[in-house]
Amino acid sequence: MGPDYADVPRPLVDLTRKDVSFEWTELHKQAVRQLKQRLIDFTTLQVPYTTKPFELYTDASGYAIGAVLEQDGKPIGFLSQVMNPTQQRYSIYDQELLALVMALDKWSLLLRVSKVTAYTDHQALTHLQRLQASKPLRGRTARWLDFLAKFPDLHITYVQGARNQVDDALSRHPGLPNTCSHDTPPVPLMLAIGQASAAPRSRGRPPNYRELAGIRL
Repeated sequence: MGPDYADVPRPLVDLTRKDVSFEWTELHKQAVRQLKQRLIDFTTLQVPYTTKPFELYTDASGYAIGAVLEQDGKPIGFLSQVMNPTQQRYSIYDQELLALVMALDKWSLLLRVSKVTAYTDHQALTHLQRLQASKPLRGRTARWLDFLAKFPDLHITYVQGARNQVDDALSRHPGLPNTCSHDTPPVPLMLAIGQASAAPRSRGRPPNYRELAGIRL
């Protein structure tokens, strides 16, 4: 909804403060109108086609994971979820791998039969196939790699962290509930969309979600 999204509802938020008397003015009416218009103009999810390749963007923040599934640069779905205490103690590598596994699991019915390129800002994940072939693995890493093997046309590609802003925002929102799996975009994504338009991704110009055609809310 743009980089200034947090400023739009500020007059409404101020009304909830204990030290502010409730007085409904034209300023508050305008804030409501702006919020409604931004919801109307906001992202609409696209219908997926298994005959076309998918792009999957994942990220982990240390306490949450985030992912965005796209096709032809248009959003198919969103995922954001807080890690449990055990997962929060994982190494950075395992947390990033967890984000990839959880995203693939969420959309497995689509991605098992399709070509999918997974973008991650953790470069070590791009060596997963070689790691599996070079030495025997055990524990959760072995289980996760066995799970990834169920996606025969999966390709993992490195993308710089600064260019991975949408899923980065999904994984770094401090107010997420323990389970928060979306097919509609949460608030952090609203903030990230405006930022992403100023930082090109490695695959070309980032999508401008406001320009997407489709059903309006």
